[in-house]
Amino acid sequence: MKGSPGTIRQHLQVLETLADWTRADAPGKTVGYYGYNTLTGVPPANRSYAQELARHVDAFFPSMYTFDDNQAAWAARAASEAAEDRALASGKPVFLYLWPQYHDGTPKQFQYVDTAYWKFQLNTAHRDADGIVLWGSSHFPWDEASGWWAATLDFIGQVGSAKPPV
Repeated sequence: MKGSPGTIRQHLQVLETLADWTRADAPGKTVGYYGYNTLTGVPPANRSYAQELARHVDAFFPSMYTFDDNQAAWAARAASEAAEDRALASGKPVFLYLWPQYHDGTPKQFQYVDTAYWKFQLNTAHRDADGIVLWGSSHFPWDEASGWWAATLDFIGQVGSAKPPV
């Protein structure tokens, strides 16, 4: 969604076509684009293009990976991402991509997020989004002992047993 209007229009047509083909090939499945700068994070002048593309997807999938230990900044970014997506197409669900490790290129790259911070991220996602996509790098072995997995299972148990409001 960046560049000259002609370039944006060309990219938009490709992205719309891919979303429509995917929906036709996988009826009943949720179709959307991962990450930042496809639908969210576009310059305000190009917002109408993002709104147009939003009509071709069923949900939003912004990445909410961990870059540092600033929980307040992480929560503000999560709230902002969800609000931006909802403003593009009200009523479409937002699923945050979470990764229990620090993002590559950061001082703690690939270290597991501590249990307390991970619980905070899960609770924030539960508050601000409609669900999560749990992602992990295939470059590192599964580590159930890190604490994040037990926290995830506890969280699922709590959310799954919660009664809906009356």
